[in-house]
Amino acid sequence: MYLGSFEVFKRSLAERMQVAPSELPAWAVLGSAGLGGIMYWGFIFPVDCIKSAMQTDSIIKSERKYPNMVVTAQVGWAAAVKLAQSCMLSGAGTSAVQQHIMLCC
Repeated sequence: MYLGSFEVFKRSLAERMQVAPSELPAWAVLGSAGLGGIMYWGFIFPVDCIKSAMQTDSIIKSERKYPNMVVTAQVGWAAAVKLAQSCMLSGAGTSAVQQHIMLCC
């Protein structure tokens, strides 16, 4: 998810700037990587919240707060969205720096 969206953004910018992807300026690569990080966390975070809620629920079936993924998603969606916003922002910066280091070093 992350690398795929990063490549799509990077190639799109290269096409618009009429240069090869390897000749893009650092700001374009960093921006593409940041957008890739946002796409990744935007997709993964809600799923991860559902998984974590179900993992921490009671092992005794009759005491479970979340009997299935649908109920878990309905109950925890607002919290997942609120938490995902901060996660996507940090993911954008982290992804940009990571790609810059990988391409420059």
